Formats: sequence, C-alpha cells, structure tokens
Amino acid sequence: SCCEGEEPLIVPEVRRPPEPGATPRRVSETEMGSREALSLGTEAELPNSLPGDDQDECLMLPGELCQHLCINTVGSYRCACFPGFELQGDGRTCRPDGGAPQLDTARESAPRSESAQVSPNTIPLPVPQPNTCKDNGPCRQVCRVIGDTAMCSCFPGYAIMADGVSCEDINECVTDLHTCTRAEHCVNTPGSFQCYKALTCEPGYVLTDGECTDVDECVTGTHNCQAGFSCQNTKGSFYCQARQRCMDGFLQDPEGNCVDINECTSLLEPC
Repeated sequence: SCCEGEEPLIVPEVRRPPEPGATPRRVSETEMGSREALSLGTEAELPNSLPGDDQDECLMLPGELCQHLCINTVGSYRCACFPGFELQGDGRTCRPDGGAPQLDTARESAPRSESAQVSPNTIPLPVPQPNTCKDNGPCRQVCRVIGDTAMCSCFPGYAIMADGVSCEDINECVTDLHTCTRAEHCVNTPGSFQCYKALTCEPGYVLTDGECTDVDECVTGTHNCQAGFSCQNTKGSFYCQARQRCMDGFLQDPEGNCVDINECTSLLEPC
C-alpha cells in the first residue's frame, strides 16, 4: 500500500556472518551511472551488508525489500517508485507526489479490515481520490477504490502490467496453468484456454491443422507400383494402372511388358 491510513511496509534486514578477510565492495554512484539505462521515478541505493560475491537481493526477497521496484546493484540494491510517486526518507516506501509522508513503524497503523485487503494483482494509481474510478478511470479493465486510493486490477486470465493500468493475457498453455490432459491439445484464448481432443486418422490420411487429410501416395512416393505402371491416387489409398494395353495374342506381365501368349501350350485344343 502507498497511501495514508494503510498498513506501512515492514522491511526485513538480511545479514549473515562475515567471512574472515572479506570486505564488501561498494560501487560509487558515478560508476553505476555509466551503466544504468533505466530510471523509474525517484530511487535510492541501500547497503545489503553481504560480504563476498554479489547477491541479488531483489530475487532473494521478492516484494519484501521495496514497496514498488527493487533494482539490484553490485554489492547492494536500491528502491525506485512508479511514475507519479516519490521515494520516502526510508529509501524503501513510496507515496504519491505531494502526498503526506508515511510513518515507517508498525505501531502507528491499525489492522486493516477484510474489505481493505488488496490483491497482489493491483497497483495503486497516482491520484488517491474517491471518485477516481468514475468511468473506470484510467484502468483498462477493473477500477475500484480501496480506502482513499484507486486500484487497477484485471479480469481472470489477465495480469496487471508495469504501468499499473494495462492488462495482458496470461498464456495458460505456456505457463502450464491449463487443465488439459495428455490426450488433449491446449489452445490459448484471450483470458482463458481451450482443450481439444487429439485426433487419430485412418490409414492413408494425416492430421493437418486439426483435420484428417488424404495422403497422396503418388506424390510422396509411398506407393508400390512397378515399372510400366502409373500410380493413381484415391481417397485414403491408390492403385497401379498399366501404361500400355497389349494387342490380342499378348499378355501384360507384372512389370507392364507385353509378352506373347503361346497358344499351343496355353490352349486345350489350339488346332
């Protein structure tokens, strides 16, 4: 939370026993400035008291060190705020530009009611006015007022983006959040997904774009027609057609050649 009347953030301090002879290396603001390409609102660098190799505190304690954004640095980290907010004196919490400073002690805040609980899929807007949600305010999907602060959130199947007002579709098929079985195929849809039963095709057909289509054995070369015969495709199969027809007195052999018939041996009474 970022506004007056809500529970302030309690930040845990991470420490571990120092290693003998190990001295933390602190990077100066000048050195860091040559490598920084992004600045969001106000920010402050804080020591991490971790000796030896650099530890990414933002990954180790996600969402616990800073109220808005945590940016890792070599041997340290710093907090930054979303546009429209400014960093408070503790270097960790944020408040709207021009707003009253937030008290940094747990004793100053009363427990929040159940109705004031905020979903992690929400980000407070810069202007905490009760009527901010009129005409849905700047929110792309859902706008609601919590206390004196307007919050943007998203429909099921969508996630809030970094700007705090836009929503993006969650691809359940990629993130493995779908419920399709192994015999089904997952297809992502806006805000949801669908499970399609896997198809099996008859011999001579192949599955293409969810449909069974005929295999042209004459084109793929999977027929068994001999020399002298041409392959003729049919739905789901093929047949071999002789390239030439033999004259009377000749018979076509399996290779398509015309062979003379010996009437003297093949006929019962040739004369």
